[in-house]
Amino acid sequence: GWSCFPDKNVLALFSFRKSENVLSSKSLQNSVKNLLRSKLINSNITLDIHTNGSARSINWWQELAKSLPKKHSVHFALDGLEDTHHLYRIGTDYNKIIKNAKAFIDEGGNAEWIFLKFKHNEHQINEARQLASDLGFAKFVEMQTIRFVGQPWFDVYDKQGNVKYKLEPTSETKMHFIEPKVIKEYKSSDIFILPSLYEGFPLTVLEAWASKIPVLTSDV
Repeated sequence: GWSCFPDKNVLALFSFRKSENVLSSKSLQNSVKNLLRSKLINSNITLDIHTNGSARSINWWQELAKSLPKKHSVHFALDGLEDTHHLYRIGTDYNKIIKNAKAFIDEGGNAEWIFLKFKHNEHQINEARQLASDLGFAKFVEMQTIRFVGQPWFDVYDKQGNVKYKLEPTSETKMHFIEPKVIKEYKSSDIFILPSLYEGFPLTVLEAWASKIPVLTSDV
């Protein structure tokens, strides 16, 4: 995908909210068009965009498909079907995402369906995969979140602070949960450093992430 630290001339083509350092409501496709016209980057770049896809109008997504470079992919986070997607993607509209994704695909956009697996949606994977194929998604990708490394579930609260339900990992997950006392030890540090030149899959990095401390590591 496209990942870089652009210089000030590139950043100037985008409209940011100063307080949030994020793209403002100014049309993203105009920013992409300006970026490609600017000749500050090669128009043959590969551009990846990750989104929950619940915002903007159908027309906006159609225009975005026309604006992107040839090598692009928009990854739509769709974690289940209509009755389960909102349990993790709180505040998003499943039906609107499907309409936006379909509009983007029909205008030539390359889209991927990213399905985060949980206990509450794992039974819908095959149905979602078939729907993704029917709608024209280029790929259907199953993923597991590392959010459960620190604990085996998360409570979801309503506005009054009452627990509405729990989010739990998929039943097939053989997750390495971290003992609270281990997290406490990590949090007593200011930073976690892993200087290894080679590691198979360092769980210590996941443990440090789960403990919400800065992580500095080599490219292992």
